[in-house]
Amino acid sequence: MTAVLPEDVQSSDAPTFTGQEVADAVSAISQGQLALLKGDIGYGLFSVSERGLRKMYAVKGRPYSNPCIVIANADILEDIARIPNQRIRQWIADMTAWTTLAVVLPVRDDSRLLSSLPDWVYGQTVTNRTIAAFLSPGAFLDQVIAQAAATGIPLVGSSANPSSQGNIYEFADIPKHIVNAVDIHIDHGKSKYANKERRATTIVNFTNFTIKRRGVNWQKIEQSFIQIKESFENA
Repeated sequence: MTAVLPEDVQSSDAPTFTGQEVADAVSAISQGQLALLKGDIGYGLFSVSERGLRKMYAVKGRPYSNPCIVIANADILEDIARIPNQRIRQWIADMTAWTTLAVVLPVRDDSRLLSSLPDWVYGQTVTNRTIAAFLSPGAFLDQVIAQAAATGIPLVGSSANPSSQGNIYEFADIPKHIVNAVDIHIDHGKSKYANKERRATTIVNFTNFTIKRRGVNWQKIEQSFIQIKESFENA
């Protein structure tokens, strides 16, 4: 399956990041703090502690029934999730080569990274033996998650906007009560996938082959997702 770069992928006008910013973000998160960082799909709130994530839920007005997502790359995904077969693994690789994407998969009981999470955080991250992973989050978050994983922790969180109000793509647009609540924040300008509909990441669920959320680039993702779904149904 060949991935084609869609026309609606935008170039980022965000400033470059530094190694010190990556180190500062990883240090804060590893200490259980709540971090406000930019990804290609918008700004997000990230932590690995119960304190940090309870604060995230509070400032967003997000119900605890809505689980967190793990920010991942291919290696992290292999650690935290059970990918049913090589065709699905390749499909995920093909899609994330050109777009941001979130996937829902069965959780791995023997995950090294998830085992580092406090029980409450684990419970907010794993739902009915499944886990959601956000892939291709952008160059800055790619560095943060890789360095955090090297220290034995995953990155857990949600978008930095009031619950159900759509993603926020510029630091200046984030409500002040959210900025004031975090322990560390870094302004990296405008996110790559900024769009007037305030769409977030498209989420595909491989436990039941459904589209959980139609977000950025969802038409092209869904078309390909239906093809792989039908290939399994007709096998």
